[in-house]
Amino acid sequence: MSWQSTMTKGNECFDSHNWLEAERYYMRAIELIDLLWQQKRNNLEAMQAWVCGYQNLAATYEQQGQLERALQCLLHAHFTILDHANNQANCDNTQSNAVRLSAITLKHLSDFQAKYHRQCTGINRAHQYANSHTLLH
Repeated sequence: MSWQSTMTKGNECFDSHNWLEAERYYMRAIELIDLLWQQKRNNLEAMQAWVCGYQNLAATYEQQGQLERALQCLLHAHFTILDHANNQANCDNTQSNAVRLSAITLKHLSDFQAKYHRQCTGINRAHQYANSHTLLH
């Protein structure tokens, strides 16, 4: 099964509130995308799909009330993309795409922080760190 069909199955499970199956499909989609992304680090589609997978997984955890796990997914996606933006070994196009994508991942973190700042002890610290983590290029 391709990462696209796996992600679609996860979305179907999410829409029907079948959280555990959605989690399983999203995790599998992320694994498949990781394999694709490792083969070609400049693949924008893989980078975007990988972030989408982690955001979907975070939303699944959020629906289950697992806010710390949701936050970890959002942070992992954000800092991985920032690493790609700052990695001088990546071509300029990949770095530029990662910079643009990091704005999206930061927005998701900001929205999560605004919604749950009182429920999760680590959110404020994580959000402050994410906001202060600057791009080097």
